[in-house]
Amino acid sequence: MKKLNDVVGVDFLFVSSCDHNEGTNNHGLFQMFDFFRKNLDKKSIFVSMLSSLYSNQIDVFNISNLGGYMPLSFQINPTLINYGNSASWANMFKGGNKSVNNFENMAAKVLINAFPKHKYIVVADKVEIELSILKKVMDHFNSKLIIISAVNNTWTGLCSYPEEHKCEKYKFENGCDNECPALAKQSKYNSNFVTYNFTSTNDFVKNNINSVILNVGCSFSLNEANNSYLFKDVKKILIPLKNIETSKEFNQIWNEKKEKRKFLKKSLFNNFGIDNVNFFMSWSAYNIDEKRKGIDYLIESLKILKDKVGEDFEKFCLIICAKRNEEYEKILSKIGIKLAYYGFADRDTYNTIISASDVYCSTTISDAGPRTTYESAALATPIISFDNCNALDFVNSNNGALVKTYDVECFANELHRLSFSDEDSKKYMSKNMYDTYCDLMNTDNLANKWKSFFEEVESETLH
Repeated sequence: MKKLNDVVGVDFLFVSSCDHNEGTNNHGLFQMFDFFRKNLDKKSIFVSMLSSLYSNQIDVFNISNLGGYMPLSFQINPTLINYGNSASWANMFKGGNKSVNNFENMAAKVLINAFPKHKYIVVADKVEIELSILKKVMDHFNSKLIIISAVNNTWTGLCSYPEEHKCEKYKFENGCDNECPALAKQSKYNSNFVTYNFTSTNDFVKNNINSVILNVGCSFSLNEANNSYLFKDVKKILIPLKNIETSKEFNQIWNEKKEKRKFLKKSLFNNFGIDNVNFFMSWSAYNIDEKRKGIDYLIESLKILKDKVGEDFEKFCLIICAKRNEEYEKILSKIGIKLAYYGFADRDTYNTIISASDVYCSTTISDAGPRTTYESAALATPIISFDNCNALDFVNSNNGALVKTYDVECFANELHRLSFSDEDSKKYMSKNMYDTYCDLMNTDNLANKWKSFFEEVESETLH
């Protein structure tokens, strides 16, 4: 088996704590790595520093053991370092800048000795490696840093989604501070970390402005990044992450949707006693009460829809895939909507639900995705979404509806419009959604965008 530092000709060194997401294969950075190794004529390898499911000692490596008595991520990731643990490298060097430098030098040396020569280090989280340590590694290899913004925490001092907190501190020079509104939800962080994270990122970016590249997956994220004090001047590229493959003709997709609709109707009757429904709305999240996912806005829209359609409201069914929450189940039941709460559905069940739905409802306020809208589009299901996140780039009146964020009345109006569409109109919107997704995620086009971008970067480097 080959050692990591024996690998030659490496262009992209993807580095992360893990190559999986809680045991699943939907880790954004790993999927980007997989896209690179399959579609770019450059060599990519992936390195995990905490946990790995896919290590093969060929192009996927696990170096968590290099942390000694602790996994490597717990030694070099500032959000994971435990200063009270005697096995922590940071705890070995106490007092004064010289001791801090000794820690940084030791940690950097471990990485330098482990890594092969490479052109780019690629991360999805700027805190994967303490930036002062990362700087020493980049200087040694003369490499550039690419941040894949799979989660929009790149341009803040803590939170991933500033819109969720109605906070604009990340836009200004004085930046995020210990009055951060996200701290209430992120109690594991010391308030000083927010200021430290913002300040250290600012110093790192300014000192490496020609060596830092930011990839964002949608124009919503690009707009936030361009407005951020930290990353406004950083070189950026908008290329979405492709994590759902499509290879079928639309007519096959449409026929499958009709069959899945029959299956869903049986499931709804057998599991929930729901019958005599002709309009299926789906909504999903990890936690239904996560503020930025916006279930409260959907609830208000359903109330308005009920007033609009009167007795016909009996024909509507809302299907939710999310962690069970009795409080919201009661709230939705009080509205009088027929409700099917599937909790955490397995992948096949989830795909069946989304495919069979008349519409997928996205009320997400802030996200680097969400993945769910791409999943719905890949299954040719029309989407009604607030006009932010990735929906801004592909949802329109021909394949669903894009609604001004927070406008619950307009959201209800669009649900009303879609619910009274005839079969031909539904098929038309479904086909438009599928075609739009296939165009957006065309593998050759995405690969060519990356190739052209790196040609541009390398040309600028030479000059």
